[in-house]
Formats: sequence, structure tokens, C-alpha cells
Amino acid sequence: MIELDLYQLKNICKDMAELGAASYAKLLMPGKDRISQRSAYKEYGEARVKRWVKSKMVQPVRSGSAVTSKIIY
Repeated sequence: MIELDLYQLKNICKDMAELGAASYAKLLMPGKDRISQRSAYKEYGEARVKRWVKSKMVQPVRSGSAVTSKIIY
């Protein structure tokens, strides 16, 4: 038998609600979780973003077919 305090149950329910809301938002707007390279560098720092790309935690994607098109993560 598993016993939970009211505090633990409340936190589990809160986490599940947040997960459900995030999943629903991603379903409605799948492109909104992407960020441009310039914004990523500004928000997280260039070295950190490059490290994430090198370790394949994020993948850069060009928004167009031109060499100068915007890179999106």
C-alpha cells in the first residue's frame, strides 16, 4: 500500500496538470517551441548553445533552402 501526504498528492496533481497543459499547447502550436539562433544565443549564451549542438541535445534547422536563411533550434 502506498501512502501519500496531502502535500505530495497536491504536487503530483500540479505536475500532471502542467504536463497536460504543455502537451496541449504543443499540439495546438507545434512551431512555437522553436527559437531562432540569435534568440538562443541572447537568452542562453553562444557557448552553451554550441555545446548543446555538439552534444546533439538540440538540432539546428534552416527555415529555408538558401545558405543565408534563418537557423532555428
